[in-house]
Amino acid sequence: MIQRELKMFLKEASNPSCTLQRQTEIGCLLTAAVAESDEQNDFEGREDGLVGLLGQIYYSTLQNRPELLPTLFPVFAIICGDREKGSIIADVDWTLTEQK
Repeated sequence: MIQRELKMFLKEASNPSCTLQRQTEIGCLLTAAVAESDEQNDFEGREDGLVGLLGQIYYSTLQNRPELLPTLFPVFAIICGDREKGSIIADVDWTLTEQK
């Protein structure tokens, strides 16, 4: 998944006006990004652990502190971001992170 899109999805999902249906759709897009990247890199089986981790972080944050979701961008970028061929995790595009 392109990290710029990922950042927009996290921001959208954290918005109080975002519907449960749309939050679920975004969760499905994130999960699909993990599976797609694994298929491209021949890492069969690895996706199960990452999908579980992704779901736990995404849905528990939405349930408990949705406003924090965009701050977890680096974590989601590592899990869902586009990876170089042969790489297990993605590099974070730090230019997309919030600066203080």
